[in-house]
Amino acid sequence: MLRQLNDEVFAGGLVVSNARPLSHEVIVYTPLRAWYSDMWYTPYQEERLAELDALFQDGRDIGDWCCRKMIAITERQKDREASGKLLTLGYKLAYENIDYDIFLRPPHSRSARP
Repeated sequence: MLRQLNDEVFAGGLVVSNARPLSHEVIVYTPLRAWYSDMWYTPYQEERLAELDALFQDGRDIGDWCCRKMIAITERQKDREASGKLLTLGYKLAYENIDYDIFLRPPHSRSARP
């Protein structure tokens, strides 16, 4: 799955994930950046974890993500409803394997939010 994230379609995207160990692996094994990677390298950790919870559990995007190309990775076993919430926010399924779904959402203006 990390090899897939090296594809050109994901270039320049910001990764958000409900699988925290995977977020750290993303910054190590791909050129991508993650909103939260781990407790040692993420500024404002508690705030960013709350924002990830709002996205995956409540289906709420935050303004800082609006104008960015976003890559959302869900671990299906962790939260089976997260995928539906991402689709509602305008994310599109770009890749899936047995454990994970990768969604992609292009940048958009604040007024164009779904």
